[in-house]
Amino acid sequence: MLLSELENKKIAIWGMGREGQSVKMALKGKGVVLIDKSLETETLENLTRVDVVIKSPGISRFHPLMLEALKSGVKFTTNTNIFLSECRKLEKRPIIIGVTGTKGKSTTSSLIYHGLKKLGKKVMLGGNIGKPLLDILPFVNDLEYVVCELSSYQCAELNKYLDYSIVLNLYKEHIDWHLSHDQYFNDKLNITNYSLANPIVNFMDEEIKTRLKGKNLTYFNKEEELCYKDEGYYYHSQRILDKDDVNVIGDHNRVNFLSILALFKNLKIDLNNLKGIFDDFKPLHHRLEKIAFKNGITYINDSISTTPETTIAALNAFLPNNIILMVGGYDRQQDFSQLVEFIGKNEEKIAVICMYETGKRLYEKVKNKKNYHYFENLLDSWECVLRLQKKDDYVLLSPASPSYGHFKNFEERGEEFTRLVNR
Repeated sequence: MLLSELENKKIAIWGMGREGQSVKMALKGKGVVLIDKSLETETLENLTRVDVVIKSPGISRFHPLMLEALKSGVKFTTNTNIFLSECRKLEKRPIIIGVTGTKGKSTTSSLIYHGLKKLGKKVMLGGNIGKPLLDILPFVNDLEYVVCELSSYQCAELNKYLDYSIVLNLYKEHIDWHLSHDQYFNDKLNITNYSLANPIVNFMDEEIKTRLKGKNLTYFNKEEELCYKDEGYYYHSQRILDKDDVNVIGDHNRVNFLSILALFKNLKIDLNNLKGIFDDFKPLHHRLEKIAFKNGITYINDSISTTPETTIAALNAFLPNNIILMVGGYDRQQDFSQLVEFIGKNEEKIAVICMYETGKRLYEKVKNKKNYHYFENLLDSWECVLRLQKKDDYVLLSPASPSYGHFKNFEERGEEFTRLVNR
């Protein structure tokens, strides 16, 4: 849907976070803008008396009010789809790259942006990170590239084309929005239905390969083509970059970086000219972020971690060092079996401090509680951290769970951890 198609329409903006505010700015003077003040008090009548609802990503497309409004003929669209529609009509437009995945999409999107910018390209970063996409619209005529990080929510409602799409990995997540893990996987992979070029996907992710069977795909993380091994990045048999040429922590981020090499290959960017491009990349806040080194102890903030798989990746990044893991949060019915098994195999190296609902479930799940401790919240657990920590330890906040109900968002959770470390 184009902005011009919204002329003289009655419009509701549903959700007034970053994207809702962005839509409000873009729609100045275009019809009546109705802004919901509270999702809980929103009524069906408010939605059915408008022509178009522009919905924020955090509101599920399975919300009963939306389903009822659709039956009444109300049209729904999103910040992302309006942006893509506007770009498609331009005679000269930037190449649009969409990045998604359960783990690492923010870092990967930021790396693409960083790399293109250092290569002298005109590029902007937006979507689920950086600017809402409609905020980028006034600048697209002067851009060569737009990098879009897309959440599962944004992918689910995508109905306009990107030039390139990247799917890094799939783990079970966001059941509260998607209603089931199966639906989450399908919604996430909707991005591949709106990619002009072959979707770029992780060859070693069986969930992705199974669900996309029959599609034309470009693979990364494939041994004989594009892989990370022997602390280096390889294209076929040629070593393109060394481990230290890309400033990221954790092999999962190094595997994800292979998707960028696959993308750059498609963009006709010479892979042999990437030395010195990514070695000064600054890792993002709350993502395996080293926040302090005090008295021989390293403190790592990985508050972004909302799945057991991402916490396993974080642990792998710092083993074989001794680790005090702080884990737990809002319960979204995830399976912690693999995490418990992983910790069990490394029980001499990992002490576990369990918190909140999932922490309690994790604590109750283990039979040998020798290295496990349970506390109701982050603050109460800190005294245990101070008691357990010793020189050369890593204290790692990697919750494997969302922050809902306890913090405003994962950023606030990470900031509270940082405050405790620095007090």
